Amino acid sequence: MRGQPAAEMEEAAGLVAAIQDQVRTLDALTEEYLTFARFPRPHFEEESVNDLVVELADFVRPVAVRQGLTLHVETDPTVPTMEIDRGLLRQAILNLVKNGLEALSRGGELTLASRRDGDIVEVSVTDTGGGIPEEVAKRLFEPFFTTKPQGTGLGLSIARQIIEEHGGEIRWTNRPGAGARFTIRLPIKRAVHA
Repeated sequence: MRGQPAAEMEEAAGLVAAIQDQVRTLDALTEEYLTFARFPRPHFEEESVNDLVVELADFVRPVAVRQGLTLHVETDPTVPTMEIDRGLLRQAILNLVKNGLEALSRGGELTLASRRDGDIVEVSVTDTGGGIPEEVAKRLFEPFFTTKPQGTGLGLSIARQIIEEHGGEIRWTNRPGAGARFTIRLPIKRAVHA
């Protein structure tokens, strides 16, 4: 009889942790829906894409370590500062990183990299997961399309919208059996629209 209250407390603590996880999930879902519904107008300022890449890597590293994953960061010193909306671009890259992390199992690797390609800056997220099945690839950027039980199907759609607002594009390549790579391509000199 004496062990029963401790067992009940342990069970209650487990339930509280599960409820907290669900609240965090609902909070993230709500935030994605709101971002999609009322996409904010970008506010462009001269910023370092390399600094943003390093900051994001530092932000997700604890998650990668907990999952038993290796995170690589590669920045190209020739990438100049450029006009970006740091918060929005951070969200776009983070959406790609989250997808990459979800595609990996213990021992997998994720690489977050920046490089200059002429008058373009590329930020790529590469994972060593299983790649993207053909039937999924056709619908990858469709709003609300998801293969995840708790996904919203908005992450890639929002990422593409953000990148297009920056005058750029997202490309992806499948590496069958070796993962996928998503590449954001941004013009160094953004076209200004009135």
